[in-house]
Amino acid sequence: MWLDMISSAVNNITTGTVRYMYDVFPSAVLAVLFIIVGYFIGVVFGWVVRKLVESTRIDEWIEEQNLSHAIGGHTIAVVLGTIVKWLIFAVFLTQAAASLNFAVLKDLLIVIGEFVVNLIKVAIIVILGLLFARYVRNFIEVTTLKFRKTLAIATELIIIYLSVIIGFGSTVSPHFPNGLVNVAILENIFMVAFTAIVFTAAIVIGISFGLALKDEAKSLVKDFEKTTVPKKKRR
Repeated sequence: MWLDMISSAVNNITTGTVRYMYDVFPSAVLAVLFIIVGYFIGVVFGWVVRKLVESTRIDEWIEEQNLSHAIGGHTIAVVLGTIVKWLIFAVFLTQAAASLNFAVLKDLLIVIGEFVVNLIKVAIIVILGLLFARYVRNFIEVTTLKFRKTLAIATELIIIYLSVIIGFGSTVSPHFPNGLVNVAILENIFMVAFTAIVFTAAIVIGISFGLALKDEAKSLVKDFEKTTVPKKKRR
């Protein structure tokens, strides 16, 4: 009796495992094929995009405008090629997840796919912000403003900070309801810092004007006294 029960239990476990593997294994193989094919297609398309961008000579224009250092010395062709490669890989990764019958691994691959896509969004926006910030900095530095160096650096940092906020703010997705980073904290920090800068600048400008016009203010007070004192004597 006990032997029959044990034999039946082992048989049920073995049969269930075989059936489960029979259901899961083909989908797992298909998922692996999706991932491998997706990576190689991403590499090919990334290479094609890199060559197309190189043919436009946009990197030469970036170099002429002294903007290449803003993206770490990398070329736009390489950056765009890399973005396209990983974007295509993320698409195939999502398809691989959809083909799986293994729920845990399926959810994990979907999360990874969303993470890669969101990271690409951040990279695109931040790279554009870096280039624009450096362009504005270069423009300010060639002006005749008295504190152009300080103003140029401050402006560049502000634009970069805003591009980071915008980039991470665009990463809201089903598995990342607050985005990759909660930008509310970054926005609050920016508002506090910006208010402090504006308040300090207002005080400095007010004091500067006050010191610059102190002689004129003295003459105005003397003129006022001259026009009012005689009136008091007549009374």
